[in-house]
Amino acid sequence: MRISKFYVQNFFSFEHAAVELDKAGVWVVVGRDRDASSREDSSNGSGKTALFVDAIPWCLFGQTVREKVFGATSREFKADDVVHNAIGKDCLVQVLFEVNGEDYSVRRARHDSKYGTGVYLERYNGKKWENISGESTKETNKKIEKLIRMNFDTYCNTVVFGQGPVKRFSQSTDLERKQTLERFLELGILRYGSAIVTVKLSKEKDNLAKASRKLSRAQSGMIVYQQEEEIILETLEELKERLTDIGEPVEDLQAAALSIKADLTEMSDQKDEKSEEVLLIQSGDKLRKYIDAMATETGKIASAKERLKHLQKRQKLYDAGQCPTCERPMEAGDLVANDIIESIKLNTKRIKAHKTTWSRLSGKRDVLDGKIVGLNTIIGMLTKDITIGYVQYQEALQKVAARTAQYDELDLRIRDQEKELKRVRMSMIKKKRSARIRKQKVARIERFIEQLKFWKKGFGPSGIPTLVLEGYITVLNEHLELLTDKLTDGQISIALEMGESGKILLLVKIEGGGESYVTASGGQSKRVDLCIALALQTLVKSRTNLLVFDEFDDSLDPPGIETFAQFLRESSEDKSVFVISHNPETAQHFDATIKIERTNGTSIIK
Repeated sequence: MRISKFYVQNFFSFEHAAVELDKAGVWVVVGRDRDASSREDSSNGSGKTALFVDAIPWCLFGQTVREKVFGATSREFKADDVVHNAIGKDCLVQVLFEVNGEDYSVRRARHDSKYGTGVYLERYNGKKWENISGESTKETNKKIEKLIRMNFDTYCNTVVFGQGPVKRFSQSTDLERKQTLERFLELGILRYGSAIVTVKLSKEKDNLAKASRKLSRAQSGMIVYQQEEEIILETLEELKERLTDIGEPVEDLQAAALSIKADLTEMSDQKDEKSEEVLLIQSGDKLRKYIDAMATETGKIASAKERLKHLQKRQKLYDAGQCPTCERPMEAGDLVANDIIESIKLNTKRIKAHKTTWSRLSGKRDVLDGKIVGLNTIIGMLTKDITIGYVQYQEALQKVAARTAQYDELDLRIRDQEKELKRVRMSMIKKKRSARIRKQKVARIERFIEQLKFWKKGFGPSGIPTLVLEGYITVLNEHLELLTDKLTDGQISIALEMGESGKILLLVKIEGGGESYVTASGGQSKRVDLCIALALQTLVKSRTNLLVFDEFDDSLDPPGIETFAQFLRESSEDKSVFVISHNPETAQHFDATIKIERTNGTSIIK
């Protein structure tokens, strides 16, 4: 069935709307409910789901997706709920489609002034439309299902993917899954099981050989990585021991350098202190006072000596009988001699006193000079020790730098080895996971081969459906493996397996999480449903050209939305794909947009 167009009249909130499906492509459908100004999300209620999810299945099967929603609540869905609330009549949906080169039309009406309430199937004979409806609505519904080779559940599981209102394949029981697949595959018409078994057995043997070779390569790769891990661990242990051996001397050298530096600082402080003390003595008032006083005493001594010399000359004149003043012969009775003698004695005393004072001052000066000499000696010794200590400090710093360089080199090598170890372990994890998956696949193929051998020996009518199901499950599993790699980056593993009594088991494994569908989160379960729905498309892709995703992105992050949008663009060559979304960012990933707006209870396509 290839749908070319569908038309709605007074259906839910639409008075009139027509959608052409004769062109393949991907459209994102966004909406706005202007009547919902009080709600935070005005996209809900605009009519997107009514038009693209409910209209076609209601026309073809007489059921809407939202019937399942209301069936799970206290409110029952009523047949008249599809009729426009404000108009209350003339509800009609028409779908035009092609099957095997012939054009068909299905009209379903509710309280319509022309068609009443019922469903009508027509075929175009090249000239006009002829009515091929059954005698009752129930019979017509069956004719439509037979013509398009799908029922409501099949349609919803393979055409509509969204918020989960329909009981999805993943949520069905094991028996219901088998029944769904049998309807998809139309197993009622199969009558040639033996040939299928032979071909399938040969193919599965080839698949087993390929899978076994892949498993062997994965296991060999895992052993190689294990050997690399052992070598790296040994190298790391050796490097860490050497690092410990170097680390302790480095600390000792650093402590020694710091000790030398402290000694240098202390000696420098002492030198500065002694230099300041010398400067203080040299520039101090006491030394200057001593020097000035000695100069004064020296002057006084010189003056007293000159006076003494003069007096001694006068005494010689006196002793010669001459007047000391005028040098004439003296007369008897002059008293000059006593004065001279007294003056000589007095000057001699003064000279002696001045010399004593000078000697005392000189001694004090010599004490200060000696102190300066002693201080300068200490300063010289400190200067020498500082020079030697600085050389020792530089040598200690060089040793610290050399040891630190060795330490840093070893530390860098250790970090490089740790990075390499992390890479090897990550690769080993991937190889283990690959080996586990390959092993599971080999086990599945081996089990399947045993089943094929069994059916080849004892083939009968009851075995054909089971055999065909096994074959298509393998195909589905291959598609599921590709889809999970593409849409989940391999974090989710999905597989179908035949259980007892022909039941279809759904095996879901989530990396780092649960091992069943029921343990998956909302986003993970949506990805599981999405992968299964796309895989099921491979069984019925020739039966319809339509695919609808209703709010598929509400649990996907931006990278997930982008990945899925790219996947749709690459895989929708012959389909009309509609993506209904409330997320404005989703529209950025698609080239074409359909806008629906609801005003005063009526929706239109903008």
